Amino acid sequence: MNDEREAEEMKGRITLFSRSGCRDCQAIRLFFRERRLKFVEINVDVYPLRRAEVEEKAGTAALPQIFFNEQLFGGIVALNSLRNSGEFEKRLRSVVEKRCPASAPAVPLYGFDDDADDEAADEELKKVNVLRQRLPIQDRFFKMRLLSNCFTGADAVEVLIDELDCGRKKAVEMGKRIAKKNCFSIICRMKMNLKMESIYIGFLNMIQLFPPSVSIFGVLQTIKNPKPAALVAEKIRKIMIAILETYVSDDGCHVDYQRIRLSEEFRRYLNVVQDLQRVDVLALTRAEKLAFFLNIYNSMVIHATIQKVYPDGMLERKEFFNEFLYLIGGYPYSLSEIQNGYSPSKPKTTLQSSETFQAW
Repeated sequence: MNDEREAEEMKGRITLFSRSGCRDCQAIRLFFRERRLKFVEINVDVYPLRRAEVEEKAGTAALPQIFFNEQLFGGIVALNSLRNSGEFEKRLRSVVEKRCPASAPAVPLYGFDDDADDEAADEELKKVNVLRQRLPIQDRFFKMRLLSNCFTGADAVEVLIDELDCGRKKAVEMGKRIAKKNCFSIICRMKMNLKMESIYIGFLNMIQLFPPSVSIFGVLQTIKNPKPAALVAEKIRKIMIAILETYVSDDGCHVDYQRIRLSEEFRRYLNVVQDLQRVDVLALTRAEKLAFFLNIYNSMVIHATIQKVYPDGMLERKEFFNEFLYLIGGYPYSLSEIQNGYSPSKPKTTLQSSETFQAW
């Protein structure tokens, strides 16, 4: 049987349900590529709602699972058994000759989120949306300095007084609670005190708060409820592993960065990175912080390479490590800052540009 010719003439569809970091999934992936068989891969770590679908169709939570059109083929054991017995070609013929019916697992579509955050917003989150609608957000001058897209603490307090129908003290307390949820960035203070009325503030989803030369990711387009830091870091790690497994060459020496930039997996990765803005890093223990930032650092390096290409010269290295930032817990972090603060090969140092580490 001419596998290459049949792959070109295939009318049906081969679907592989996989998970990140799975050796059996990688073995099946390599087998299909060697035979030049076209297949659709659905990684349940990238598409979490598809996990329930494959469990229902296969009757088990074990992965990987292969489908020929709508028919369950099985996992790695079934593949090896049929391949050794010569029955694989017979089963493959049904995919070549028969068009894929509507009952087969659907192909993932670009731009559709199946795990949208539709949970009820907390009280502070609701007030943030009110502030965004009612506050006068504009450029302001303060002590010979231009502050872009900001508002004053005094304006925020007045809006909260009207919204909550309460006194000034309660409105100030609500403002402080909102600030702790990493929705604001305090740009500067008129005085070195903690009065809400004495500060200039910017919403962290205003990208203009950062210099134009800086590439910053994790800026929320819509304010979301905070998620546990460890959970967000694990999701980022698994999606990045899925990206590398899908777009790395069979010998592991080359990565197709162009295809990654245009992929649905990478789009979903950027969406998950936004969840970093509101994580509570201070709630983590030292060991949890170490694991958290190591995971984020590894993914940031790959992400920076995808966006900027790995640097060759000294100036490119400076830009790569200092001007590529993730917004984590309300503060921007560069690769250099994370490395200097958390690299196991170096002593821990205070990251002077981050209030988070000054308080730790």
